[in-house]
Amino acid sequence: MAKFSTGLCKILGDTAPVKTAFSTPELRYYSGSAPATADAAEGSIIATIKEGGAALTFSATAPAGVLSKSASAWTDPSTVGGTVTHARLCNAADGGGSSTSLPRVQMTVGTGGTDIIVGTTTIGASIVYTVDYFTVTVGPPS
Repeated sequence: MAKFSTGLCKILGDTAPVKTAFSTPELRYYSGSAPATADAAEGSIIATIKEGGAALTFSATAPAGVLSKSASAWTDPSTVGGTVTHARLCNAADGGGSSTSLPRVQMTVGTGGTDIIVGTTTIGASIVYTVDYFTVTVGPPS
């Protein structure tokens, strides 16, 4: 199950919807063990998914609390490569350190039974990695 950071929960409760909390969103893929919480510091990034080199965009509406990626391509021309085990949706300025104020969604990544399902967890250096579908569900499970 995806883990929301304390910062994101505060923002949602106090001031803004998820789409507003992520003003310059990007999806970062990591290898190794995932931190216990989305508040914890993170390790080395394998890939940073963006939209044409800029911040990701989402659909205009979030029916039933489901926010989906826009129709635009989300890609990363990875230069590092490695085996992906988890990911974070965060803002571009997030340095990855420990924080209870930054909005983050931490997710598991794998070929099945994970928050993000991918065709392969191996990202090769200099290969463009594409995200075709992505949703964040806010609220109680159905």
